[in-house]
Amino acid sequence: MSYEASSQASFKVEGFDELFKTMDDLAEEIGKGKTDRIWKRSLGVAMEPVLRQIRGNAPVDTGQLRDHIYMKVHRPVGRDKQSESYRGEMFMARVSVSPKREDSVERTTLNKRGKFQTYAIHRPVALAQEFGNANQAARPFIRPALESNYDTIIQRLGQAIWYEVNWGKYAKRK
Repeated sequence: MSYEASSQASFKVEGFDELFKTMDDLAEEIGKGKTDRIWKRSLGVAMEPVLRQIRGNAPVDTGQLRDHIYMKVHRPVGRDKQSESYRGEMFMARVSVSPKREDSVERTTLNKRGKFQTYAIHRPVALAQEFGNANQAARPFIRPALESNYDTIIQRLGQAIWYEVNWGKYAKRK
């Protein structure tokens, strides 16, 4: 499986077909729910250095941008499946920046069903920092963290899955 991450970097990872087959065999043995928890925990462990580096790279004026960076491990949703990089993954770890901040403006409107609905308007600060806009140059802090941690992610994923299968909560006890 080969991914093109950006115009500057690309990487190739081999052996995932064997890993997926082994995890499918394990799912038959211990159950799909337990195997899903192994995947989720392992992906979280693998992406932790990226999350730390993104927080460290985030521009700090007020600290709000850095404080709203988070990671979520979940099943791919529609927009993930439409991505060019989607290859049928069962779970994915996404590091995101919440747009809600202290300077967000909340508005309340009456919807079609006669109920009040509150929503917030946020300036796209993280997007402007990462890619730039008409008023400022790009100061990427997410992409460099991901690109510099490819090998670490793969290594930690392998170690985390190995640990979970052999020593974790769902390992077979002899």
